[in-house]
Amino acid sequence: MSRKLTLVKQRGLTLVELMIGLVLSLMLMAGVLAIFSSTKQTYTLQESVSRVQEDGYAALELLRQQIVLAGYPEDTLVLKSGVIGTNPSGGTYPAAITPAFTVSASDGSSFIYQFLAPYDDFMNCAGDAPFSEGDVVVLRIGLASGWLVCEGLTTSTQVIDNVSKLQFAYRENGQNSYTTSIDDARNVIAVRVSFDVSTPTAPKVSRTFTATFSMRNQVH
Repeated sequence: MSRKLTLVKQRGLTLVELMIGLVLSLMLMAGVLAIFSSTKQTYTLQESVSRVQEDGYAALELLRQQIVLAGYPEDTLVLKSGVIGTNPSGGTYPAAITPAFTVSASDGSSFIYQFLAPYDDFMNCAGDAPFSEGDVVVLRIGLASGWLVCEGLTTSTQVIDNVSKLQFAYRENGQNSYTTSIDDARNVIAVRVSFDVSTPTAPKVSRTFTATFSMRNQVH
């Protein structure tokens, strides 16, 4: 009995099959690239949002720390006003202090305030030379070239970048509303502050931060 062998001729890929495979590979690669690009954009956006939130909350904490320092518990000390205001009948600063701020009084864009150094070697937020306990500390918080700055009598420190639309409003004792125009700085018992923080590059993210702080040294 003889066994008949059948030879099967193998064929290679046709041009059509090759083109179909190439197209499918390109489609798969395009999908992978799209997912990668989307993931990267999402990560960048989340990173920008986190940065804005961190900078905004850091700015709020700085403002809180400084605003609660402003003023004095009694009105019989050398300085009568925690929030510096215009006082035609008398000086707001001791004779030895000559402020050179860009504005002369607290207003809607700047918060100028004063307090007594609580302990020896006290450093203010502007980085002025250490103060002794009981020394008069005078500061200004405002904006300069997109920075939230803390300005002392001799030094100015940039604190938070990409800040804009900084706005201060003040509530005087006996009043229910806030205003940027202060009648008597000694009566200010609370400060409302708002500002925007944004990212310097794309994707653009911006958020408005608002808070109200009591001036604990003047409330009572």
